[in-house]
Amino acid sequence: MDMYTYPITSEREGRRYWAYSKNFPGVYGLRNSIEEAKNSILESIRLCIEERAGRAAESQRKTEARKAKAIRLEFSVPARVAGERS
Repeated sequence: MDMYTYPITSEREGRRYWAYSKNFPGVYGLRNSIEEAKNSILESIRLCIEERAGRAAESQRKTEARKAKAIRLEFSVPARVAGERS
């Protein structure tokens, strides 16, 4: 399993602490203590990574489906059947 390191910044705002990482814009944790804010941002980052992985997998499935649709199929129709459709 690969391990990654992302810097997390924690700041106090009034009576609460919030944590964020520049690597994950819009993802943050906000709680009553630094420890709670840290746990909150870690959970938020985990969910963000899962969401991105899900979107990547869906994109891969769609790409494979488009490739499958691009396959050229050749088939023949018996003359009797083709004549009935005209």
